[in-house]
Amino acid sequence: MKTIKLLAISASLLTSATAMAADNYICTNAGSERSVKVIYQAPGVAVPCEVQYTKDGVSQTLWTAENMTGYCEEKAQAFADKLSGWGWQCSQQGDGMMDASEEDMTPAEGADGN
Repeated sequence: MKTIKLLAISASLLTSATAMAADNYICTNAGSERSVKVIYQAPGVAVPCEVQYTKDGVSQTLWTAENMTGYCEEKAQAFADKLSGWGWQCSQQGDGMMDASEEDMTPAEGADGN
């Protein structure tokens, strides 16, 4: 029984640590750049979080999560994949967490990749 509890705790910690890695993407196309970033509201904590999209120097929040660990990371990756499908060359950046105090929160219009 102790082994099962230990495995469950280990799996939970591994999931949390995986979710804590910043899922930031820089996408380029014909000299233009877009970024998709997971922003964490508190350092070292996976939720709450938001997915921020920056286009032409203006940022907007596309998704937020209050309780679901991994949601923002999943949405950021899916949106970067969508940009790639539109012809953008996206690469994953960074290996640390970014909190909200590190980013400008200026709202933007549309997240259509243009």
